[in-house]
Amino acid sequence: MKLIAEITDKEILGTDGLSSAVPRYTARAIVKNGDLYAVMYAEKFNLYSLPGGGVDECEDIITALKREILEETGCTCGKITDLGIVKENRARADYTQCSYYYVVEVDSIGKPQLTEAEKNNKTELQWHTLSDVITLINAFIPITYQQQYLKARDVAALNDYITNYIFVGSAPSKSDAIFVVGGSLPEAAELAAKLYVKKHADKIIIGGKFSVKRDCFSLPKYETEYDFYKDILLKNGVNEIDIYGEKGSGYTKQNAEFAKRVVDEKDLSISKALIVCKSFHAKRCLLLYQMYFPNVDFIVVTFDGLDISKENWYQTEYGRERVMEEIKKIEEQTDL
Repeated sequence: MKLIAEITDKEILGTDGLSSAVPRYTARAIVKNGDLYAVMYAEKFNLYSLPGGGVDECEDIITALKREILEETGCTCGKITDLGIVKENRARADYTQCSYYYVVEVDSIGKPQLTEAEKNNKTELQWHTLSDVITLINAFIPITYQQQYLKARDVAALNDYITNYIFVGSAPSKSDAIFVVGGSLPEAAELAAKLYVKKHADKIIIGGKFSVKRDCFSLPKYETEYDFYKDILLKNGVNEIDIYGEKGSGYTKQNAEFAKRVVDEKDLSISKALIVCKSFHAKRCLLLYQMYFPNVDFIVVTFDGLDISKENWYQTEYGRERVMEEIKKIEEQTDL
């Protein structure tokens, strides 16, 4: 299993030093039940955390995971997917811990079986949307040294999960068409043109009026996103007869909806297609285009727009805001 993070007193306290203590092992999970996620709330500390706990002696990690999830949430585990390992080295406490994180899809739901300590802390299971879980865990303000580590490890695991969830781009392959999601970044049309020239597809479907947040397109030379994209495509070697599109859509869901109208009106045969978009926009684009083209096999090909990438999104406030915005819009626009 991959290493997600290694947390030390350097990150928590800004001090050097490492413990050589034998590690304690734990099994933890991001637990999903449809579009809701499990979170444990300890009222005594106003602490939100992901489910999980220690591995007993002579117990393997997966057995411990299933036991902990059953005890804390009352759920039996269905599909279990590796997420990664978070290592803690608490030098000040001369303590180390290795937490194995998984993504668990619930098989059945029962009643939690909390320990006396958990009951004394007034711990309860809650189910929230992904965006709410992220907000609750990140908003917690640790008071103690231990709480700082508790938050840091769950935040690291969540960030890794979010990265895998949002950034779904992959390598292109031979397809019937290229869809370019509306916007004002030239990289989108430039990438689509490169894919066309390399013969990944022989037609490109562009679209967009301008954002519903604006009264006009952001670049005065062009009236619409369609005009902007078309100009870039032509300058980069795309034959005009292979360019299709519309000038009416104002946001991503409309991009997909209106693109479907174009495909139907032009009677275009598409069974496999590429979607070109910003990397942090990839998941939402894929889900929305799949809604309107349920019989098309899509591959998302991305570029890193607005200085936000799979590797750095969580390192800046702006990156975190844009990714969180994507998660919320996915929940609102796709009923997921």
